[in-house]
Amino acid sequence: MSTNSFMSADPPTREIDETRPAKRQRLQRDEPGVEPDESGAEAELEPVRSFAEAVSHTAELLELSPARSYKELLFSALPDKPMTRKLRAFVDSSVPLTVDESRLPVTSWHGKTDRTDWDVHCPDVHSAWTDFVKDVQHITDGSVDISAMSAPSGPLRSKATFLWHYPTTTSASGAWSHTLDPGSNTVMTQRSKIGLPNDVRTQNIIPFRLRADFAKTSEQRNGPEWSEYVKNWSKAEELCCDLQCKLSQNDRYIFTVGAFAYATLLQFWEKKGRKVQHINLQLDLKMFNRKPRITVVLDDNQNIVQVIIPVFHGQFSFNNFRLKTGALWDLLFNAGCEIANIPVNTPELFTRMTRRDKRKSALLDFDNPRPSFRVALIMREDFKTGYITPSHLIIPAFAHILKSLPELEAKMIECEKLGHPPIAVLSDHYSTIAGKTRSENARKAKAAANAGASVEGAEAKEAGEPKPKRCFKDRKSTPQFQRVISKYNALMATHEAVTALALRNSPDRTHRQALAVRRLDRLTKLREVYEEQTDDTKFPRLLGSLASFASKSIPDGLRWETEDDRYPNGNHPWVYLLRSAMGRVKNKRFEQANATAGENDDESDDDDDDDDLIPVGA
Repeated sequence: MSTNSFMSADPPTREIDETRPAKRQRLQRDEPGVEPDESGAEAELEPVRSFAEAVSHTAELLELSPARSYKELLFSALPDKPMTRKLRAFVDSSVPLTVDESRLPVTSWHGKTDRTDWDVHCPDVHSAWTDFVKDVQHITDGSVDISAMSAPSGPLRSKATFLWHYPTTTSASGAWSHTLDPGSNTVMTQRSKIGLPNDVRTQNIIPFRLRADFAKTSEQRNGPEWSEYVKNWSKAEELCCDLQCKLSQNDRYIFTVGAFAYATLLQFWEKKGRKVQHINLQLDLKMFNRKPRITVVLDDNQNIVQVIIPVFHGQFSFNNFRLKTGALWDLLFNAGCEIANIPVNTPELFTRMTRRDKRKSALLDFDNPRPSFRVALIMREDFKTGYITPSHLIIPAFAHILKSLPELEAKMIECEKLGHPPIAVLSDHYSTIAGKTRSENARKAKAAANAGASVEGAEAKEAGEPKPKRCFKDRKSTPQFQRVISKYNALMATHEAVTALALRNSPDRTHRQALAVRRLDRLTKLREVYEEQTDDTKFPRLLGSLASFASKSIPDGLRWETEDDRYPNGNHPWVYLLRSAMGRVKNKRFEQANATAGENDDESDDDDDDDDLIPVGA
């Protein structure tokens, strides 16, 4: 098929299946996970633009000259050099392309629990894959779970190839799966962009499935140390290289998804003696810590035989907070698809997913959001004044957690009524889990260090009397109590506290002001407990984590013995109410300390444990 049909202004369109539910078609066509309000409109979201409007909006965001299509917009960002002119001649050439389609729908395998082999999408791909599997079994000596490997999706002769790095166990699809996996949230960002065409091939450059915890703890810049998981890794890597080059040697267009896939593909072509050349876009942006680029593969006569279009990894769409980066992503993806004659369903998908002011959340299209999504929501709130993610949007996104912990849902609703950020409830939940894990790990480490001690002695120590809590017969009459209450009153009189409490229910409050209100409400409740003498540590410890008070070691701290009028209309440098992760930083606490700092003089400043940062939402 000729590629010069994309000189027109309108992109190719895909027929909409009238038999599919309208809701699912809307999610695929527009944006994943944006639910309409009761009136049927997508509240708080900018309208979905037409193709021409989307091109203009992307050009505006990237400060490029207006263009009629994403392809023309891309070329306007490339320098006027001989290789750029060769690239245009290559994509505008009238060489007919032979494109096949998958024999089966590319996701027909999904959901079938009785599978014993991979689907045959293309005889040529299946034959190469079968030979590859046999070689892997022989070389890796059982260190690779063959049934867990991810086979390519789609035909050999395709419009384009989407190249991912490696699969992980985050997908619940099980054995005999393919790369285009509906069980993988990140891979499904590709579906949100272009659907599930049968004339596009999707494959992993390394098809060995890695455990999610291994992938998470791998060095982020260099990727996994495969030699730790795969025996004879150097030979196994050669097999992956041979398979990739065999399947992709005649591809005209390859999308590399993520930095790892891009770097690995270039290494593979280098091993095969292929020459590559990079054409940097003239944009003041970075991609993979360098200028965004298009890479071309050359033959011996310096003619272009393949175009490599690097794009960001799908997971990055949930953690990207820069609108220009989202626009760059859409530009590269859309222009490449136009050139390859692949219809695009959502031209501004990644731009819309990075809007941090009116973003409801692109997470709701996915069934299993992870804690990192919670952090993404908090950061989005932190960027924009007057936007707090409401509970009715958070609850569906974390339904898998709230189903087993319904009390969290009730807490979110209550938080919203009090003017607190509902997402902080989840922060507390995860912080509690992390704290228990740290305590358990510390206990196990201590037990291992004392392995030589007698079991009877350890059991006797554990069964001993608990240390009695410190208690005063009449605490209110003690000087120590009066000092703590004076410090509490000083904190409540600060500009940060007064402003946050005044904006408790205001639509103009910031995420951090809402957090401050939550912290102050908690502090006030603990004061009541403190006065009743039922607890003598939580209140002063929390108070000590919200501010550093004036003392011998911190003479410029928050004054509490007299009124502190140094910052009547500004934030006090020693008050931590508005910090996303509140708590006293030890270096800052003592940067003004004397050479011989005095000891802390009351419970609110009693030990170094207070120096630990308290998690968001505490």
